[in-house]
Amino acid sequence: TSAAGIYYEGTNNEVDHNTDIEVTAGENLLAIYANGLKLNNNKEIIIKKGKNNVAAYITGNSTFRNKGKIQLGESGNNGDFKSGIGVYVVDGEAINESGKTIDIYDFENTTSGGSLSVGMLAKAGAGKTAKVTNKGTINANGEVIGMVVEDNSEGLNDTGAEIVAKDDENSNTKSIGAYVKGANAKFENKGKISKGGLTK
Repeated sequence: TSAAGIYYEGTNNEVDHNTDIEVTAGENLLAIYANGLKLNNNKEIIIKKGKNNVAAYITGNSTFRNKGKIQLGESGNNGDFKSGIGVYVVDGEAINESGKTIDIYDFENTTSGGSLSVGMLAKAGAGKTAKVTNKGTINANGEVIGMVVEDNSEGLNDTGAEIVAKDDENSNTKSIGAYVKGANAKFENKGKISKGGLTK
């Protein structure tokens, strides 16, 4: 069971989220839950520590636009943050707008188990459609995948956008720019995906 920090439900109306959210630590948290509306995030959503946390969960054919900042974990967190998702779409669409960032820091080595963190995830529910679009920057630091697109879902790294995947030598964690899984998964890269080393 997941706990939602702020739950938005609508009838395809447009709503602005204008409140900073900062979570020091927690597990199985959804900072924002959007169901059935157009939601614009204009502020910072930061989750510093914990596992299985999601900054924004999108369902009910919602459209979510990140016009602020999303950050999961912190630089040099020594594995205190793990298995998180920046934006998770099961039914609808999410856009990380131009000039905006999604920063994920996960330095837990998953070779002995556990799962990677993800910047933007499109994983359509049964009979639904899910799409994620990056127009800004996704920084995948450590055991992180920038964008994941699963079956019956779509992903776009748009023109002028960038996914920066950085490994961490200290924790021996490996990052991935984008991962596409499933026969009906579609991903298009019009921007830049770069890979580099990171030292804390």
